[in-house]
Amino acid sequence: KLKNVDRLIRAFVSVYPDIKPARLVLVGDGPEGAHYKEIIDASPIKDMISIIPRLSREELLSRIGDSGLCVCPSMSEVNSNFTLECLSLGKPVLITRDSGLTVRLPDEMIFKFDDQVELENKMKNLLRGYDTSELTKLINVESVANSWDAIMKEYSNIFNL
Repeated sequence: KLKNVDRLIRAFVSVYPDIKPARLVLVGDGPEGAHYKEIIDASPIKDMISIIPRLSREELLSRIGDSGLCVCPSMSEVNSNFTLECLSLGKPVLITRDSGLTVRLPDEMIFKFDDQVELENKMKNLLRGYDTSELTKLINVESVANSWDAIMKEYSNIFNL
């Protein structure tokens, strides 16, 4: 329930006439998967919503790159790597007010966890066209590809190990 995916599915169904032909792709599986599948199957737009298995980082980045909006509806997803990856790729995001993300986002990208109407309105607004040119400036984007060996070597140098 803390992931808030059921609210996201319902919000997507509600706004679909205004944003079609959008698709909702839920990534990953978990204990609530069967419940989400029931909600999707009862939906009049069930063919526009899918649940896919967890992806490798490269596959996830590709999916993010192809998306129009990324949503992290969880009540608490402290400094969500997913959200940060989306921003680094210049994609608009929607997160809850209490997400714990340390990056300050514009108000149009933040919604109250239990307010489906606010989520719906912000989804519609962001999907109708959002100027993404400033998004990567919200975070310090560095192109660093560190392996654990490189990180451990750096720590060894810092601590003279």
